[in-house]
Amino acid sequence: APNPAVVDLFALKYTYHNLKVFLKERATGRDLNFLLLDAGPYSLAVLEQVAKTFSSENCPEFMAQEVAATWQEYVDYQDIRVLEIGMDLAYFDHLKCLAKDLDHPLLKSLVTLTIDCYNVITVERALSLKKPNSFMKQLLSDAGTFSAREVIQCVEQGNLISWFQQVNPLPYDVELTQYEEQMRAGRVTAETVEYLEHVLKYRILEQASFEIDGPLPLARYLFGKELEVKNLRLVLTGLDNQLPIDKIKERMRPIYGQ
Repeated sequence: APNPAVVDLFALKYTYHNLKVFLKERATGRDLNFLLLDAGPYSLAVLEQVAKTFSSENCPEFMAQEVAATWQEYVDYQDIRVLEIGMDLAYFDHLKCLAKDLDHPLLKSLVTLTIDCYNVITVERALSLKKPNSFMKQLLSDAGTFSAREVIQCVEQGNLISWFQQVNPLPYDVELTQYEEQMRAGRVTAETVEYLEHVLKYRILEQASFEIDGPLPLARYLFGKELEVKNLRLVLTGLDNQLPIDKIKERMRPIYGQ
């Protein structure tokens, strides 16, 4: 790719997955190499060095600092979940940095939407498990449109329509009306928001259908491949569980190229 940062927007999640694995190896003394994924903008050797020494000449300094801070918090609390949370939040901060460097409004929208939807999905699932607000605030990213307190308040009060009206990058898209109606009726679940996130991203990138220059054609292709994987998984899982075909179709994401 002429600008590898476009690829990094989609591959960075593997970097932070691998950092979690290396930190958990250090915390538990177990060999977890079978969980590593050889993908992303940084090699496994570089990431292992960052997890062990909190420094590297081959990655951004802020990334090493986030790993060091997460490890210190684990040392203080001796809770392995800290490693998961710390790397998740660092991932979102890193995404924001990439989007800022790319300086393209639609790619910035993609990243912000990723964080905003993650926050709402996290609160929805935490509330279903009857977790306290203090627990939820630890899991939420400050890099989104709303603060952690505001996200929790919107979900608790069943006022997701206010949240959606501010985070929706396509306010005049009539096909999104059905989701607004579900929000007003209080019928939105974490799974609904996850599906809506994919639909919004697809429709944002669909605007690049006829562009041949710039970062959007590649971003659209990469996101399309991600949706293909999700759809294949849905089909296989649905068939394995003997779900009716129409129910499987309902859950499928938009198909790239159609």
